[in-house]
Amino acid sequence: MKFLLTLLVSLLLTTPTLAYKDDDDYKRCRDLLPRNSCLAELYYVFKTQGRSLKRACQPGGVLAGNEPFVFSRVEMRGLGRHPVCAHFTWEFGRSRPIVGDDYYIRPEDYGVICDKCYFLRRNMRLY
Repeated sequence: MKFLLTLLVSLLLTTPTLAYKDDDDYKRCRDLLPRNSCLAELYYVFKTQGRSLKRACQPGGVLAGNEPFVFSRVEMRGLGRHPVCAHFTWEFGRSRPIVGDDYYIRPEDYGVICDKCYFLRRNMRLY
């Protein structure tokens, strides 16, 4: 019984890591924003969800507006480091974090990534 419990706990705690650092799209964006800590977290979460960060940044996408991007804390497991950009939200009037199951990335943080990495062609004009 003790062995079974130990095995079950170890299976639950181990999360496969995604090879997002080898992705060409990630490398290209990292070269444009080498000091942006949000890029790895945002890219990792989208890879975990099986979604495209490029599509999310396009008009009509999840990151096209001014709303915080909300995702489950579980999706950050396997990143290989503690989150820096993703954070809990704050409770108004009490100056303390609302600790729950969700992380948030603000538009001020992901907007730089979308603008720099995925809107370059849109801003170019052909004469």
